[in-house]
Amino acid sequence: MRVVGLENCRVGRVRRAPDAGIVAVELLFDARLAAGETAMIRYRFEDGTGGPSHEYYRGFDYAGGGYVLQIAFERAALPVRCRRAGRPSVQAPPEFLGDLTLNAHGTVHIVEPEIHPGHVGVTWDWE
Repeated sequence: MRVVGLENCRVGRVRRAPDAGIVAVELLFDARLAAGETAMIRYRFEDGTGGPSHEYYRGFDYAGGGYVLQIAFERAALPVRCRRAGRPSVQAPPEFLGDLTLNAHGTVHIVEPEIHPGHVGVTWDWE
């Protein structure tokens, strides 16, 4: 698994826990953000294992401001179902919080106006 910074960020430290199936990646900005400032970044995961992916979560240790997540799928291989999901920890099972609709560009997104500790993300089914 490799992560590539595409817009407004670059990859820093990478930590792997293969037994747990977890990769933690530090994304670095070009400048320090001031309190209240926001940044939009774009990065890509490249998974050379050939195995299908079914979810993407972002974990937060502290409460904070807003978070936007957009996931883009290859238009030739779109999932049949996407759902907004959350969980209090990486070990907890996901709680499905609603269906998401793929747009004409093959993307889905979620907006969290106020982050709480835990994990938020998107899951999808291929069949």
